[in-house]
Amino acid sequence: IDNLNGQINLNNFSLTRDNKTLLVKNLALKTTNSPDVNTIKINSDLADVNIEGKYLFREFDITIRDYLKYYLPSAKLSFSQRPTTGKNSMNFDIRIKKAEELGGFILAGLSAKSPVVLKGNINSDNKTMNFDASANQILYNKTIIKGLTLNSRNVGNRWLVRAGTEEVLFGGTLKVQNLSINNSLANDSLKTSLTWNNTGTPTYSGKIDAMGIFSINKKGNNMADFYLNPTRIWVADSLWQIDQSQVHLDSTSISINNFNIHHNLEGFRIDGKVTENPDDKLNIAINKVKLGNLDILAGEDLEIDGILNGTATIADPYHQFYLTSDLK
Repeated sequence: IDNLNGQINLNNFSLTRDNKTLLVKNLALKTTNSPDVNTIKINSDLADVNIEGKYLFREFDITIRDYLKYYLPSAKLSFSQRPTTGKNSMNFDIRIKKAEELGGFILAGLSAKSPVVLKGNINSDNKTMNFDASANQILYNKTIIKGLTLNSRNVGNRWLVRAGTEEVLFGGTLKVQNLSINNSLANDSLKTSLTWNNTGTPTYSGKIDAMGIFSINKKGNNMADFYLNPTRIWVADSLWQIDQSQVHLDSTSISINNFNIHHNLEGFRIDGKVTENPDDKLNIAINKVKLGNLDILAGEDLEIDGILNGTATIADPYHQFYLTSDLK
């Protein structure tokens, strides 16, 4: 479809996939191809699509790979290593008009309220990607997302990505309102801010600020350091706090410095490191943790009660994986 010229008109046909059938009343596909610009235009009762520019859809994963490597060059990312043969530089405007039917056809358990809109542009040469996406409501199994928005902008040498929702309902019972995730990528760093704030009672609110720094050591190995700022979280009117902490990752070690989440005397702490040396250990201390709290996180009654205390250690996950515990 990258280099086609022509037009196709279809009426009253169906698509079948995994015993599911999608009925389409009409579809008009028109494509043009020239040295300067290509176009794709689709009009149907399911969706309208307009794309204009130079594009290679078969290499879109490479465009995303190179885009991430531009902002996080030292991050070890699992992408294809094949070289690019062209570019993706285009404007796009996509409007899904029958998301209720199309969602379940693509993925079992998925449904969305129309319209679902995606509009913006991408330029693989300039490493820019600017778009706005929105959906009134998305349902996947027992999770309902209302008022979803997704935005991407390039400002100077930074890539800013934001996702927000008016409300998320997990498992039919756990409700999180005004959820927002803001990310900023630049020069091998990733800043993330996660906030939420319910308007009703009981209170669920919080803000988590973290930063990731990616680098390569003298041996040429990839490393990542993540820093978590002090955090206050309200869960069902109870204040939980997370202390300032740091996580270091590389090819031969994992180090966690003072990850401590607590509410009054209740909480757990992770500290230490694991390497190829079995004498290095990751220590976990749990103090008076009420197992009933899992019901809040799961959004349903797990029928688990009691209070958990004790310690555990992990060593040598690269070879034998030793786990010792004294939990009760």
